[in-house]
Amino acid sequence: MRKDSIETLLLVEDNPGDARLLHEMYNEQGTQLAELTHVESMADAEKHLSEFPVDIVVLDLGLPDVQGLDAVRRARAAAPGAALVVVTGLDDEDLAGRALREGAQDYLVKGQIDARGLMRALQFAIKRKTLDDVSIIEKKLMVHSAQHDFLTGLPNRMLLNDRVSQAIAWAPRHQKKVAVLFLDLNGFKVINDSKGHLAGDKLLQSVTRRLVDCVRSSDTVSRQGGDEFVALLAEVGHYEDAAITARRMLDAVAEVHSIDQHEVHITASIGIAIYPDDGVDAKTLMKNADRAMYHAKKDLNPSYRFFEAAMNSAGEQRETFDLGRPGLLN
Repeated sequence: MRKDSIETLLLVEDNPGDARLLHEMYNEQGTQLAELTHVESMADAEKHLSEFPVDIVVLDLGLPDVQGLDAVRRARAAAPGAALVVVTGLDDEDLAGRALREGAQDYLVKGQIDARGLMRALQFAIKRKTLDDVSIIEKKLMVHSAQHDFLTGLPNRMLLNDRVSQAIAWAPRHQKKVAVLFLDLNGFKVINDSKGHLAGDKLLQSVTRRLVDCVRSSDTVSRQGGDEFVALLAEVGHYEDAAITARRMLDAVAEVHSIDQHEVHITASIGIAIYPDDGVDAKTLMKNADRAMYHAKKDLNPSYRFFEAAMNSAGEQRETFDLGRPGLLN
């Protein structure tokens, strides 16, 4: 179907004379229709639309079971993919504007349009509906692109910050903590340089899939750039909950990756910061989780470390964790 063609039309009009006149005006233009259906109530229209898709709905606003803008709303809900044209005897500019805002593509006044004008209006309505749909899709794609990493499809830094802030706002109400896990791959640059950037990208995508499998649907895994990832655990009851997820992630990343029919081995280091102990805002939690990850990278084996205040000191020595905070991965 061309963008301006009409193959199926549903006329919702309870006045037989008006319905006959509109039908005759349509036929005057010699337009070939696959189907033209006429019903006299919104209930019948909704029943028809639930069973048969149509290109366009021509709607009167004074039906026996619904009037005015409620008719527009119900028609739009019943046929979101169809163009909608209001044809009514009410010459009311305010009502016309409100009908268009509710989703109609045009508002025609009975007695003020001829057969040629009717056909042109219906064809333009189809075009406008198509452009509206494309615009909505483009806007959604633009929003998604602005909030997600192109390579992995994961939420980016901006979206993650918003979600961390939201989790912090909700945590006190549910008497829960929030955990931020900052993960960095060990030796990724060597693999990227030796096997090529394409293989490196595929490795990052493989790591992404495994990290996402390690968290709940209510949690978030984000790529910060390069080989750095951050996981937000929105609601945790104890430090051990974050430690369990960290161990799961380290094990998942360490399993052999098959990249271009080659086995690739890589490990990770994770730093963990907990709200409210290690920060009460997204920026502080991210910074402290990053600092804890830096200390975890000093360990000989892949490990995770919880943030400690001593890590802020340039002369910090590794210390044992507080009771309740698990230590290194064994």
